[in-house]
Amino acid sequence: MNALNSCVGKTSIVKFFLINLFGVLGVWSSFSNAAEYSDYPVHKMLTNKISKIEYAGNPDARAFRTRLQEAVGESADFAGSYRVISWGAGTMALRTALVEVKTGKVFLAPFTAALGLQYRANSRLMLENDPLEVSSYIKDHGGVKPAWLRTSYWLWDLERECFSELK
Repeated sequence: MNALNSCVGKTSIVKFFLINLFGVLGVWSSFSNAAEYSDYPVHKMLTNKISKIEYAGNPDARAFRTRLQEAVGESADFAGSYRVISWGAGTMALRTALVEVKTGKVFLAPFTAALGLQYRANSRLMLENDPLEVSSYIKDHGGVKPAWLRTSYWLWDLERECFSELK
């Protein structure tokens, strides 16, 4: 799989809504190959706990401060040094942010999952729309797969601190 974008994680709220609108309309293409967590390992796992949330670097994050405060006191559960925080943002919409455990810096994900996330503490790979949930949804809806529904694979760039979608 190759990275589609150089980094799409640094989005504004306007870009976030446009990305999700196109996803709902079925503009995103489908996947041909699945990535494995072991393909994108992290070699350093931090044990720090988040002491505070730093909003200065991401003014859009202030809009979600109530949910982001849930990360305080928590340790990394993604890519070795980030805590994943997710919250409902409407029907079949799960908004996601990463909080860096040492600095409290916030990164809003450039996607909204309809059917959950999958990720590991020791990998930089995140799956938008859990494949098992997607299969279950299709089964529960008479075997019909909506054009907008697919599992997307996102790679976190540790140096640039942003996501790229894998294709």
